[in-house]
Amino acid sequence: MSEMFDYIKIQQNQQVFYSTVMKASVLYTYGRISRQSDDEEKGVQRFLDQKRVNDIAEYCRLNTQDLQFLTPIVISLNSDYLESNLNSSLGKFQIDFTQISNDDNDLFNIIDGQHRIEGIKRYENLQNKIGSISLPVIFVLDASVYQSAQIFVTINANQKKVDNSMIYQLFGLMERNGGTNTPQAFASKVVSILNENESSPFRKKIKILGRKIPDSDAFISQATIANKIVQNIWTDAKHKNRQFTEYFNNDDYKFLAKAIINYFNAFISVNALVWNDPTSMAKKAIGFSALMKLFLHIEKNETDLTEKNFENIFNKIGQEIAKNQSESIQMLFKNSGSSESVASKIGKKLQDLYEGIK
Repeated sequence: MSEMFDYIKIQQNQQVFYSTVMKASVLYTYGRISRQSDDEEKGVQRFLDQKRVNDIAEYCRLNTQDLQFLTPIVISLNSDYLESNLNSSLGKFQIDFTQISNDDNDLFNIIDGQHRIEGIKRYENLQNKIGSISLPVIFVLDASVYQSAQIFVTINANQKKVDNSMIYQLFGLMERNGGTNTPQAFASKVVSILNENESSPFRKKIKILGRKIPDSDAFISQATIANKIVQNIWTDAKHKNRQFTEYFNNDDYKFLAKAIINYFNAFISVNALVWNDPTSMAKKAIGFSALMKLFLHIEKNETDLTEKNFENIFNKIGQEIAKNQSESIQMLFKNSGSSESVASKIGKKLQDLYEGIK
């Protein structure tokens, strides 16, 4: 089977590139990814991050109607399989796929874009939609290891990552202007309420766009809060709904925001010394993560998400921890460290205390 592709020739100094469009299934079927972890002498790509692969597959599943991959996949194309030359500035070229052995996969070498390729492959295989996604592609002919490494470094070494808070803000902007209600847009709406509601303990204390606010006591970033919400909307590895999926499906962001406000107001009411202690982790990202772990645990087990019920729970937790005279809530949030493992440790302790009062 032969297939024809349109191309545009691009010349920058002495380097010649070509722009085209290909189905992702062609790239992952006939392509090879050379990773440093597999071959230090010839591998160009970084380690494969399976979480990124799964996230991209889930993005495809949730955004079928608005799916967009605008950044080109960068590949080296083996000219042995070309049935036409690429001399003109634009035109067509043909590939005879019947020449290619399934064992070789040497038509393409993926220089940049392995996670997109693997994520789309996972999505198309799980959803039985092979060939459903086309991608912009930039390719060079017969790139050497040196050229491939040089291209990868040029693309990735000097990129400045866009702050996640800005990403969430833009998802919210898109949804407000006719876009799809994505998990990111949903999270953006929840964060907006937390930052603006008169009764919220986070009112004007969230660093919107990730920036510090002059003359402000803002202590937590928009992305820190939004990440915790989005993480609990995506389906898990077994395609089961996570805890906030139903809120998302019903666009019930106001209820979820109110429940979070009730929860943190109750914690502050019962544990004001902990919350206001500048040496405590409670008002830091790690503390927020730990408290959200307990919130998830309570939300799963309680139907009453009012501030009064949360206060009752925190009072009982305080009494429970007081039984052990060597421990206190204050000490729990004096834990040192800044990793998610610290948040998990605090969160697990709080969950155990909650289980003890049920």
